[in-house]
Amino acid sequence: MLKINFFFRFLFLPLLLLLIASSFGYSPAEARDQVILKIGIYENPPKIFISESGKPAGIFVDIIEHIAHREGWKLQYVFGTWGCCIFHPIS
Repeated sequence: MLKINFFFRFLFLPLLLLLIASSFGYSPAEARDQVILKIGIYENPPKIFISESGKPAGIFVDIIEHIAHREGWKLQYVFGTWGCCIFHPIS
């Protein structure tokens, strides 16, 4: 009983408190450099397409922009066809 109480009081609790205290204010987006993610854009409305103004649009674009905003990513759109986006790596 004495060994368990010693371990819990002097080793486990301080380590647990240190772990909890160090996690406050941590943001994965702040911990690393900004990520630039290249996104292939092709015509497949309403999922993904190029709007009349020439900008990417559609539900897939809305989803990836929401995720990018939360994660701190910068998006770079590359226009092409379905085949280009799937079979040719974007460099």
